[in-house]
Order: sequence, then C-alpha cells, then structure tokens
Amino acid sequence: MNTLHEFKNEPHLDWTNEENRNAMRNALQRVKGEFGKSYLIIIDGEWSLAKKSFYSFDPATCNPRINPHGFDPTRDIIGIAYTAGPNDIDRAVRVAEKIITEWRKLGVEKRAELLWRAAQIMRERKFELAAWLVYEVSKSWDEAISEVEEAIDFIELYVRESYFFFGEFPTASLKSEENILTAVPRGPTAAISTWNFPIALAVEKIAASLVCGCPVLFKPAEQAFVCGWMAVKCFLDAGVPPELIAYLPGGDEVGKALVTSRGIAQIAFTGSVEAGIAINLSAAQTPGKFGIKGFEPELGGNNAVIVCPSAVHDSAIRDILHSKFGFNGQKCSALQRLIFVGSPLDCTPRKICEGVIEAAKSLEYGHPENPAYRHTSLIDNDAYKKVLERIEALKCYANPCYEQMLKKVDRGYFVGPIIFDKIPPHLGFVQEEIFGPVLMIFYARSLEDAVLLANSTPNALTGGVFTELESEIEYAKQNIDVGNFYANRPITGAMVGRQPFGGFKFSGNGKKVGCPERLNFFLNQKTVTINRERYGALLK
Repeated sequence: MNTLHEFKNEPHLDWTNEENRNAMRNALQRVKGEFGKSYLIIIDGEWSLAKKSFYSFDPATCNPRINPHGFDPTRDIIGIAYTAGPNDIDRAVRVAEKIITEWRKLGVEKRAELLWRAAQIMRERKFELAAWLVYEVSKSWDEAISEVEEAIDFIELYVRESYFFFGEFPTASLKSEENILTAVPRGPTAAISTWNFPIALAVEKIAASLVCGCPVLFKPAEQAFVCGWMAVKCFLDAGVPPELIAYLPGGDEVGKALVTSRGIAQIAFTGSVEAGIAINLSAAQTPGKFGIKGFEPELGGNNAVIVCPSAVHDSAIRDILHSKFGFNGQKCSALQRLIFVGSPLDCTPRKICEGVIEAAKSLEYGHPENPAYRHTSLIDNDAYKKVLERIEALKCYANPCYEQMLKKVDRGYFVGPIIFDKIPPHLGFVQEEIFGPVLMIFYARSLEDAVLLANSTPNALTGGVFTELESEIEYAKQNIDVGNFYANRPITGAMVGRQPFGGFKFSGNGKKVGCPERLNFFLNQKTVTINRERYGALLK
C-alpha cells in the first residue's frame, strides 16, 4: 500500500534490442495465422450468433480502385463480426443491472487485484496486441507498441487512484454530528470506442468503469473489432466476471440502441463531432432507470501550431513533421494549421517551410509489417475518398507547395503528404478537420493575430507554440483556446498521468482522460450524516 500512488508510465520498448525485434516479427506471424476468424457477440460469458455479419480488412492490402462492397481478392480479411441486435442489447443491460450490486460489494481492493492482473496480461501479450494493430488499423511498429503501453498506463493509474475515490472524507462536523463524503458506482456504462486507438481507448473506458464498480457494454469500432475483442479478452482472462463486460460489435445502429437504452447510466464516447452531438441530444431525451444519463465525449480537433521568429529551426521542423504526419494524420490531436508570425519571405517562415518540405520528401510509405515503413495506409475507403475530396476542394483555392505522389504503392488506402500555402484562413474547408496527411500554412503579422487565427475554428483540442521567448510562451499559454497546450514540442503523444487529455468547445466537454478526475464520471457522490446526540447527551 505504501507504493499505491507511485504511478509510473510503462517504459517504452527499445527497438534497438534484437530480442524485441524478433519477438515482434514472431507475433506478426502468429497473428497472421489467425486472420479470417469469426468474433461473435458475447453477453454473460456466452457467445451469440446474429444474422448480419461484417468484415474488417487490412487497409494496407485493399485496392482503392475497387468498390469496397465488391470482391477484392487482394485484401486480407482480418476478422468477421456479427452485429448485435436490440434483443442482444436488452439482454446485456439486464445482465449488467443484475450484477452491479454484487460487483459493488466486492470492494475496491478485489476489483483492483483483477484489473492489475489484466495490466500484467497486456504486458505478456504486448507484441501480439501490437501486431493486431499493425494489421487491422495499419499502425507502424512504434505507434502500435506505444498504444499498448498507453493501455497499460490507463489501468495502472485508474486502479491506484480508485482507492482514494472510495475513501471516506470528513467534511465540516459538529461534536454532535458526523459528516462524511464518499462515492458509489453510478451504473452500467455504454463504452463506444474509435478505430484509431482501438485498444488504448477501449481499455481506458473499460478499466475506469470497472474499477468504479460499473459494468460495461462495449461497442468496438466497426473497422477494428478484432483489436477491441483482444482488449476485452485481457480483462476476462484476468478473472473479471464475464457478466461485467458485454462485447457488442456493429455499426451505428448498435451505438444508437446503447445510447437510448433505459438501463444505461453513462456513455463514454470517442468519435466525430457530428456523432457526439447526436449522442448528447439522444441521451438527454432518453433518461432511464439511473436518471439523467452522463455523457463524456472525446471528439475531433482542428489543431494549430504557431511558430515565432525566435523558434529553433531544426527542432521545430522535426516536431511539426511528427505532429502532422505521425500515423498519417489520423489522430484527433494532429496538427492541421501551421501559423507563422511574419511573412513568407522572413527567415524563420522560409527556412522552416523549406525544412518541412524536405523532410516530407523523405517519408516512405508501405505496409507497416515492415518496420522500415513508419507512414502507412488510411483506415478505409470512406476515409480515403474523403481526404482526396478535401484535397481537390483546397486545390480550387491554392496550389500545393508540396505533394508526394505514391507511385510505387499499388495497394492500400495510401495518401502521401501534401502541403498547402497561403490558403484563405476563413475558408469553410479550413474550419473542418481533415483526418489525413494534409498540412495548411498561414501567416500572421503578430503573435496576437496568430492566436486569433488559431482560435478561429469551432474546436479546442490541442495546440502549441515554438519560441525561445518566455513572454511569448506565457501569452500563447494564456490565450490559445485548447485543452492541451504544448510549447517547443509535438502537439501529439499525450502521456497518461503526465498530460491529461481532452478538449472543449466542439472537441469535448472540458473533461480529461488519463488523470484521477476521470473516475468522477463513473461515480455518484454520497454525503453521510450521523447524529451522535441523544436527549442532549453525546454518545460515545
């Protein structure tokens, strides 16, 4: 217990170690041998088969010139899932309602033991879990391992902090009256996850809910349901009672059914702004057995970085490249708008633009099972078409100053880096998030103007500044409207416990994940008052 709150992030894997590289290669081979299996609905520990099925594919093997619903013999089928129906969701809710009292009575210590075991299982399966990420969502080795490490961090942090939340805290009291503030589980959670972090963000929702005493009805992303199942399996193999986690794959219809169910107490969601707004409205209109439904969304971003004249060129170029093109721009925290203080002819904007373009030319794209390729495919045909449509629309207003055509890549939803300069800053397309490798460059006369430009979109997720002047860091820190502000470093890669993550405006409701306060969402606070006086005398 003395080390309970001494949280430390999972050490990042060292790829210079040959043993680690061989372990990853072996895991990729094992996982490849599991392709094409079926993943059924699971409720109360029992598998269920449904009439409607759908597939997940390795996006780096798909042919973008073939209709996604047509036959494509070249693409690898990762798995086959079955869509949960209304009856499945009703049954999962009944199971959750039945076990919640038992799970609550188990106590935080016993719950913590099971979740710590789940974290240990993830460590043991680190390479296998990363391999699934490589194939199902086209993550590079490093991005995939980092995601598994983040999942472990979520469990470790939440379990340690849960002891604090379930303590009894004295409030202002009288000699004749005892007052205590404590917490109780809120009720069953609908956990609706996303495809770009299908293990880490699934684990985040499941671990936070379970450690607080709340059962979970989990809907994985359609494009990454195998990764979602692998996350769930770690909890079940750790001994978490199967009644506590329902695995409910499917599309929008499953999410809508979960949101409107009367047996859901709160909804933890990661996804698009449009979906988040729809869920918020629907949840408010359908209260249930647990009262008004809670809703905490992680939504999109349209993130800006400001570069001041004093910025160190080399480090700014490196961090801009990482912020924009890491995972091909498919992060809600990714850089989209690069804002220079000054004109295109000034030294810093000119040198950094040239450096970013030269660095972008060196990016190599290919299937991520080969560790040489750190830049990979977009997730699916819809994403591929949407990014290309946005690029063509932007070309109507400005010619790209750099565009890499990927002539050697004949399979996969690959789009190379493209950089636009001097786009009208208030163009409608600029206001929208582009989930791909598209960078837009703007110029401002002063830091104050740059901050106004950075704040001109409806989102407020991540952002940052590059400058060597403390006064400029302080001004940007105070005035850029973002949930996560960074100075002189990449604006992606928030670490659990170190940089709690989440935005406001249309990026979220101002709450964070990866911090102790996240657990409040799954809890109701309870005040206990005990009268210690009888007939004018105090009881001992």
